[in-house]
Amino acid sequence: MEPAPPAILSLSSDSLSFEAVIGRDDPASQTVDVSHSGQGTLTWTATAPAPWVTLTPSGGTGPGSVAVGVNASGLGMGTYATTITVTAAGASNSPSKVGVTLTVKPDDYDGLWAGKTAQDSTVWFQVENNTISTVHFGYSASGPGCDYAGSVNLPLRPPIVVSTGSFSIDVLWARFDGTLAGESAGGTLNMRVSSAPSLGQPPCIGTLATTWTATKGSATPGAPAHGGPALDEVGARTGLPAPAGPRR
Repeated sequence: MEPAPPAILSLSSDSLSFEAVIGRDDPASQTVDVSHSGQGTLTWTATAPAPWVTLTPSGGTGPGSVAVGVNASGLGMGTYATTITVTAAGASNSPSKVGVTLTVKPDDYDGLWAGKTAQDSTVWFQVENNTISTVHFGYSASGPGCDYAGSVNLPLRPPIVVSTGSFSIDVLWARFDGTLAGESAGGTLNMRVSSAPSLGQPPCIGTLATTWTATKGSATPGAPAHGGPALDEVGARTGLPAPAGPRR
C-alpha cells in the first residue's frame, strides 16, 4: 500500500501592497487565506521579520486566514518591504512566501490653518506645497512693570517644510512649534518682547509662554495690525517686534 501523498500548502496571494499617510490612521488589514490539498492535517505558522507588520493569527491547524496589518507609526517617508513566511511541517510547497510592500507618503497639508492661542489671540498660516512661508499670531506679554500686546506677521525665508507633520520656527525673540494631524493642528508659542530703554532705566522685558490650536479650512481671519521683523533666514533677526502699549 502506497503512503498517502503529503498535504500541499497553498496561499491565496503571494504579494500585498499597503499605502500609509503620515499622521493618518494605518491602512486596513488585508487577508491571506491558508489552505491545503492532499491527505493529512496541516499545522502551519506565519512569521514576518519586520516590526511594522502584524499577523493575526500567526498560526493554526487546517485551513485558515491571516489578517496582515501594518503599523506606520514612527516610519519616515519611503517604501518598505518584507516577506511573510508560512511554514507547515511535512507539507509540500512549504515554506511559502508573501511579499509585503508599504509606501509611506506625506499628508497633504496645503490650505489655510486658523485658530487661537490660549490667550484668545488669533493664529493663522497658509501651507502651500507642504511649506509655510508666513505665520501670523497675536500676543500679550508681560514683565515686571510692563505689558505688551500686539500681533506679528512673520515671514520665513526659506519657507518651513511640514511634510512630516511637525515644524519648529525659531528666531531670536520667539519660538513657534506645531504639529499637524489630519484637519487639526496645535503647538506652543514662546516670546520675548522688550522696549527701548528709558533714560536711566534698563529696557523692560516681557515674556510669553502659551499654547495654540488651529483647524484646516477655516475662514481667512483679518491680517494682523502690527508687522513683525523681516527675516533674511530662519534664525536671523533684524529687530524685535514693535511692542504695543508698554506700561511702566
